[in-house]
Amino acid sequence: MSYFAPYLDDDGMHLPTYDDRMEDMLEAYRTIFGEDAVLTPDTMDYQLLSLFAKALDDMCSLLLDVYVSRDPDMARGQALDLLLPLTGLRRETGETDEALRDRRAALAALSSVTTAAGIEAAVRAVPGVTRVKVFVNDADAANGDLPAHSVTVLAEGGNNADVAKAILAKKAPGIPTAGATSVTVPDLYGVNTTVRFSRPETCAATCRVVVQRLTGWTDGTADVIKNAAAEYVSGLDIGEPLIVPVLYGAIYEAVGAVTFTVTGITVSGCGQSSSTQITPGYRQRLNVLPAYVQVVEN
Repeated sequence: MSYFAPYLDDDGMHLPTYDDRMEDMLEAYRTIFGEDAVLTPDTMDYQLLSLFAKALDDMCSLLLDVYVSRDPDMARGQALDLLLPLTGLRRETGETDEALRDRRAALAALSSVTTAAGIEAAVRAVPGVTRVKVFVNDADAANGDLPAHSVTVLAEGGNNADVAKAILAKKAPGIPTAGATSVTVPDLYGVNTTVRFSRPETCAATCRVVVQRLTGWTDGTADVIKNAAAEYVSGLDIGEPLIVPVLYGAIYEAVGAVTFTVTGITVSGCGQSSSTQITPGYRQRLNVLPAYVQVVEN
């Protein structure tokens, strides 16, 4: 390929190679000093031209670095740091360029989803957060305790300020937040903004499992049942109902071998007691400790 002047077009930046530059310089030299000029690699004139070509090549490499540093997917070091305020991110202590780019890409992906889903994904990404529910009331009137034209976030776990920042980064401008917890955090422009959200209410529940022993029952089987029931119930999401027949399956699956038959389960929690279904409020979640699971024989 012959030498060409660097240029930009719709496909990006185009630069000649070192070999292209060197060939162009050799031709220019012969035009000036004659075609019979000796320009083998061991001559001083050839070596001087190669220094010129290398200097120009270094300059174009720098130009290319400056050009690609405008792209956060390719920028590095301080160039990457300068782009981060545009997306509301900052480099954490000791964070590598690769890790920072991954975090930026994950945040950018959130912008393609709805407001509620974007807020939920952002809050879930906060360290320590285990459960999240987002309610958007875009009506002109309140919906229960959800104010009109508001966003209500229920977040379990995580630092208050980190949760508030995640909400602020993803909610639409001008939309108020609602909740019992109020935190003041700076927005992208450093302006202090009050963000409200709530913590879900945990309903301490109890569970009574009635079983009939079969061949193979051991002293440890009851403990496995207790742990399985507690893990399943406590793993339910905010507002998620407990379907008691599904709990049967969770217990059988955990134990594996058929060494008993479950003849009945009763769960009490969130002001209810049932052998079929417990439905917590939308701000509540069920929680059962193994110590509060009772295994009795039929």
